[in-house]
Amino acid sequence: MSAPMNAADAAARREQGLFDDALSLIDTAIRQTQSTDIPAWREHMLFRGETLAFLGRYDDADAAYTAVLAQGGAVDAVAARCHVLTCALRLSQGRIDHARRSLEAAERCLESERLDDDALLDLRFNQTNLQLADGRYREASDAAFALREQYDDRIPAGLRGRAYCDLLAARAALAMNDVDRAVAIAGPIEAARRQPALRQVAAQAMQLIGEAHYKAARFAEAVDAFERCVKQCDSHPGSRPTLRRVRAGARIGLAAATRARGRAGEAIPVLRDVRESIRRLDDTENLSARCLLSLAISYIAVATDAADDAAGRRALASARSALQEARMLCDVIERGEILEVRVLTLLAHVQRSLGRRRQARASLARAGQLSETGAFPHIDRADYLAGRAIDHLDRAEQHADEVDAAEHYFRLAREQYESAGTWYELARTDQNLALVDIRRADTAIDLDEQHIHLRAAVDKLVPALLAKFAVRFTLMSTELRRSWTAGQQRAFELLLSIGERLGDEQLIADLVLTSRIHGVLTPIPSPAFDAPPTDEQRPSEIFVEASASATTGPVADLLGFNEQPSRLAPAPMLVAPNEHWVFADHAKNAIARYSLPVDRLYTKGALAI
Repeated sequence: MSAPMNAADAAARREQGLFDDALSLIDTAIRQTQSTDIPAWREHMLFRGETLAFLGRYDDADAAYTAVLAQGGAVDAVAARCHVLTCALRLSQGRIDHARRSLEAAERCLESERLDDDALLDLRFNQTNLQLADGRYREASDAAFALREQYDDRIPAGLRGRAYCDLLAARAALAMNDVDRAVAIAGPIEAARRQPALRQVAAQAMQLIGEAHYKAARFAEAVDAFERCVKQCDSHPGSRPTLRRVRAGARIGLAAATRARGRAGEAIPVLRDVRESIRRLDDTENLSARCLLSLAISYIAVATDAADDAAGRRALASARSALQEARMLCDVIERGEILEVRVLTLLAHVQRSLGRRRQARASLARAGQLSETGAFPHIDRADYLAGRAIDHLDRAEQHADEVDAAEHYFRLAREQYESAGTWYELARTDQNLALVDIRRADTAIDLDEQHIHLRAAVDKLVPALLAKFAVRFTLMSTELRRSWTAGQQRAFELLLSIGERLGDEQLIADLVLTSRIHGVLTPIPSPAFDAPPTDEQRPSEIFVEASASATTGPVADLLGFNEQPSRLAPAPMLVAPNEHWVFADHAKNAIARYSLPVDRLYTKGALAI
């Protein structure tokens, strides 16, 4: 066949999903035109690069685009299309700055050349994708919805274009913490998974749905969505590299959701397998670093629940090894400093747990240097600041001025957590600020001054604990509730000792009553809360937002609260026999401070606010 016929046949085969056949035909057309028709050769080579990029063979696609730009004019319609496709390739690789340069080159070409409608749509799609990468989520969402209407849904390419616009809008919604909206947008894409043109984007939509459920702490739904994504990737013929990346990302998410359900040991072999499976793919440094970070968090969770100290230290050593490997990958990842700060903060926690305090301080110092180099997500910046605060608090016994430094960094961290809207982390930071007050009370000479600091600690600690009480009633399994209870015991003992020092009989009475209701200070869990709630007891569907780092957060939780919220179950009736509302004033503060619904703390009618 002639070169034009081979090229036309290749385009038809690609639309049918027969990518290997399409590549074979276009390679024939390239050989036929290599020395006789350079303009046609460039078109064929551009088609080849686009097909290779769709398959996830990024290095080969990059070579094809480079060859196109090396031939012909530097500013023409083909060069403009090549820059647009290169931009899409760089975005797929996570190389945002390189993508922006390619897009700027395409826009310069448009000053003297005109693109066809399909190429213009690709250009606008990449512009929208860059808005999303730059954190301009609202702009990206609006642009994606406007752009989708320009695709012709009567042809497979148009259907695919619309689906990818919807996926962009869903990602923007998820980035803005509008979880339910993200699921609603991505749901129809998943529903169309059997259409050949939408199989790949449907798998990506399933992965996003899993991430949304995870972010909302709906872990059972997250596991289900990630498993559907893996199944969708496995069922696709040929198992293209792009789908293998999606599959790897879904399995990382599956491991995180499994860990959040209290089964960290099951997550470790999954993550190890993912690590091995992506070694053969191009440009997987970012994915590998994410996998190693999740693996380290799983090891830390295993260490927390270890039966003996030796097993815990072995798990922490494995976590340290994974984090050190992840840190090396950050050096070759564009914008890797954001991930590196997260890795270093978690590494400092592991090093401190292993008794290597000097190394922990060095890790935190490096994280601090990196965090000053650019804009960081609030949650990552806050985790680093809280890590600095804990380091200063650890040294407070030898140096009194370290207490002031600890308080300073805790307050900075609290501001960042508040900006991120993570009430769970806010409560944890308030608990740590209470420890600062207790440390000041311990060093105060005057009794009145001691009482002032202790009362300040109570005013911070009790509302934070009440907010955390809601977590117990969101845990669906007895095993998770018992694990949570064990972590709470130290905090209750601390509050009881403060009550004794203050001579506050009402505080002690409230603590004793609450501990009996919750089973915190008793070896027998309360049957009322270990039994699953009945349909009459279960409230309407209310979900809690929690950051992805909350399960074993990168910052050491001094009071041992490391469980993440899940589906909401009934709150307790915290009313004493004499109709005294337990911790009534503190409960009002907790509701106001952490923006909690009233029924998160009290059964409806138990507390009038």
